[in-house]
Amino acid sequence: RDERLRDRDLGVFDGLTPHGVRVRHPDEHERRDRLGKFYFRPPGGEAWTDVALRLRGFLADLRRDHAGRRVLLFGHDVLVFLLRYLLEGLTERELMALARRHVIANCSITGWFADDSGQLRSDGFNEVGHLYGRDGQPIGDGADPYGV
Repeated sequence: RDERLRDRDLGVFDGLTPHGVRVRHPDEHERRDRLGKFYFRPPGGEAWTDVALRLRGFLADLRRDHAGRRVLLFGHDVLVFLLRYLLEGLTERELMALARRHVIANCSITGWFADDSGQLRSDGFNEVGHLYGRDGQPIGDGADPYGV
């Protein structure tokens, strides 16, 4: 367990829908539109850049303490997007386009592998095939694997 892998703290926005943010915090909603999703920090919360900073430190420690070993991380959507940003060298523009196009599915898998030079390469993004049987039906209790 590492506290740097916790989800983004939304501060006063925690538990609110986008509509709720617009109604309860119109000035902050306007400020978010002006600053953009990547840099906006809700009152008492974190910006994507704050999470990226903690992930940079986490990845440095991971590389040092677990060099050459397989690791498994569990985290929420912003962590998945920001790991792609950091590990794959995405630009801010590429990251935000990715976040607009994709919703990270509940229980999905995103992975990387080290190539012969030790460079990490993508090995799947937001994969959900493991949640379905050969018949295409969800495995388990039949609940929607997307959590919707």
